[in-house]
Amino acid sequence: MQNGVPRFLRKALPHIVALLLFAAVSALFFAPQYEGKALRQTDMVMMSGVTSDIQQHIDRYGEHPQWAGRNFSGMPSYLINMNYDGRWVKNVADHFYILGQPASWIFISMAGFYLMLLLFGVNPWL
Repeated sequence: MQNGVPRFLRKALPHIVALLLFAAVSALFFAPQYEGKALRQTDMVMMSGVTSDIQQHIDRYGEHPQWAGRNFSGMPSYLINMNYDGRWVKNVADHFYILGQPASWIFISMAGFYLMLLLFGVNPWL
């Protein structure tokens, strides 16, 4: 058993180093996010106004409306406000954002590319 642990660590070392390097690069590149800074995105700022009638309907009736009347003279509300119980993919994905957003997006992308290279047979130290 004692011989198995160092052998396992020796085999896992390039992968651990790669993932730590990816995490460090992502965290350094997106360091301003840890200071509370974020890009001001006008579409996200205006989203609060667009979704206000949907949220009012949810607060008043306790159900998600099927139609939003304020945006583009009316449109289906699932195209505007995606806060409903059926969005399980988003809920699962939120657990993978260990570095916070957007740093985790880059980390996950680099880790996925690393996994692809491993599957293609590329040397892990490369």
